[in-house]
Amino acid sequence: MHYRRRRNAGVRTETSLRGSSAQICPTGTHRVARLSRDPVDADPARAISQIIAANLKRTEQFALIDQALFIQKITNFDVQPRFPDWRAINVDALVTGRVTRQPDGRLQVAFRLWDVSANAQLTGQQYFSTPDNLRRIANIISDAIYERLTGEKGNFDASTSP
Repeated sequence: MHYRRRRNAGVRTETSLRGSSAQICPTGTHRVARLSRDPVDADPARAISQIIAANLKRTEQFALIDQALFIQKITNFDVQPRFPDWRAINVDALVTGRVTRQPDGRLQVAFRLWDVSANAQLTGQQYFSTPDNLRRIANIISDAIYERLTGEKGNFDASTSP
């Protein structure tokens, strides 16, 4: 699932989300990719990606884009993206992620937000949680991406807080 941020004040931004098969990538200012190398973790990665995609789409600043436009297929979270490939399709920011199951059954969810034009990481976090907390983790990540790319505080996690 992929999203393009709608034009706002002359800025074009796209976002694509990859959750083992979903990818978030932005053109202009936002791009996110979610992936999982372990098939056991594909379902949680897909669920997190879908929640983040839905959150960003709901802001009405993002619209679905076709993953077929991607030149690079991100397969390793630990390797820096090939920035020229993302610039070639007018991406300003890229989000990569990984979900891995820990020996105690918890999940480690990590993401990085990249500034494609500067060839630099903007932010990155990792979270450890039980599988039943995936929505909360996805909402926290959505907030971080939204705030970093728009400059406005996200409130996706507020909807799951008591």
